[in-house]
Amino acid sequence: MPQLSILVPIYNVEPYLQRCIDSVLSQDFTDYELILVDDGSPDRCPAICDEASAKDSRIKVIHKVNGGLPSARLAGFEVARGEFVVFLDSDDWLLPGALAMLHRAMMGGDYDIVKTRPCRSDGRSQWLESYPTNAGEIEGSVAYAERMNYNLIHPYLHSGIYRKSVFTADVFRSISEAGISFGEDWFANMMIAPNVMRVLVVDEPSHVYYVNSASIVGNSILSDGVNRQAGTLLEDCLKPWNDEVWQMAQSKQYIGKLTRFFAPEVPFTRAEYDIVHNYYVEHPAVRRYSEAKHLRFFDCYAVYWLYVHAYRFLFKWIRLKGRTRKLQY
Repeated sequence: MPQLSILVPIYNVEPYLQRCIDSVLSQDFTDYELILVDDGSPDRCPAICDEASAKDSRIKVIHKVNGGLPSARLAGFEVARGEFVVFLDSDDWLLPGALAMLHRAMMGGDYDIVKTRPCRSDGRSQWLESYPTNAGEIEGSVAYAERMNYNLIHPYLHSGIYRKSVFTADVFRSISEAGISFGEDWFANMMIAPNVMRVLVVDEPSHVYYVNSASIVGNSILSDGVNRQAGTLLEDCLKPWNDEVWQMAQSKQYIGKLTRFFAPEVPFTRAEYDIVHNYYVEHPAVRRYSEAKHLRFFDCYAVYWLYVHAYRFLFKWIRLKGRTRKLQY
């Protein structure tokens, strides 16, 4: 039985997939299985997966009808046999020596998760992301949930390694059924929090995350309906476990609602403003976790309305170059 299961969901990434596979096969740590989940990809990705599997017995391939990233991760998770799980997106790649470093760190302290420093690339250059906690240990599930909720540690499933037992298949199934099409990494990390006792954060990278301009993150935004489903999902998961953590997550949801006021694709209404503003009045501490630009003029609706609409106009025509992002329902 392999020590590591590496899960790679795949959809429409033909130009990048071989690079991803090769970055795993070139690792000096070899006690792994590589699970390639073809999520109904319409390009040559299915063939690339089958060709790789034919050359290396450690590679498993799953072909399935397209269902989105969480459903692809679910399919891979259900067949994974490793004690530990590494998540790798199909347009990303592992750095040399990454698996050995991750496994060594995991075994060094009986950790449930080891998170490494996120590294991004646009194809021309690479840079490291920074978070308030870039190194150190986190003890206890509530402490982990708090740091995750307030973005004190990175929210990704990639750039790290997980003990497989902290997950259940229901984590991925619930996210998929809620229709969450991005931000799913953060939801998964919050949902497993009750099972996480010890975390190590390492100040060096293991993965390179490719900034793909064609990805869903850059071209889509969640609808209000999906956001409500997401809130219900978190409530069902977190409130029975720890009401304090649920209150933290609820604050995060309202910070998200505030941020969405500035998205040109989402209607800005007085009713929604009143709901969010009332929450901020009742929970003043949440202001310190919100961006200052989103709170400017917040307590005067008439001025805030002008400010928000000016911001939305400039954002669409300067940042989005006139594009309208798709609402995910």
